[in-house]
Amino acid sequence: MSRNKRILLKLENIYGKECFITKLKLRPPESTKHYTSNKKISKKQQQIQKKLTFHHIIEKSKNGETSIKNGAILSRENHDWFNKQSPKVQNALNKIFQEYKKISIEKGNSTNVEKYLELREDFNKALSNEINKRDKKFSRAKEKNDFKKMTDDFLR
Repeated sequence: MSRNKRILLKLENIYGKECFITKLKLRPPESTKHYTSNKKISKKQQQIQKKLTFHHIIEKSKNGETSIKNGAILSRENHDWFNKQSPKVQNALNKIFQEYKKISIEKGNSTNVEKYLELREDFNKALSNEINKRDKKFSRAKEKNDFKKMTDDFLR
């Protein structure tokens, strides 16, 4: 059994056999439409999408260890969705995962609950900003000009 699998089983014993994103309702409903729209997926594919995976809060490539402290439980579907988000949204989600883990261990501490609600609000703002950015048409030339102006201003 791999180290990821062993730690995943320990996380499931502590936090339950449920994806953190699903449990905390962090994924907007419109982001799941592509799974349920015109595509018909088999029961086997549905099982694969719902299979729980180990998520490194601090990426393994950035020397993040495979441990209970650095782990979260995500379904395959939500893990794929998470990886498609911008780094800003990913950081906000990772903070929420860490805070949720603290709250569930230290149940009854109201300051932790308030802190979690603040983090969730920050995440919602970051996600809405990302959605707004995607709605605007991207212009490589405009981005290039903006960057040039910024560097010119900086060098003056």
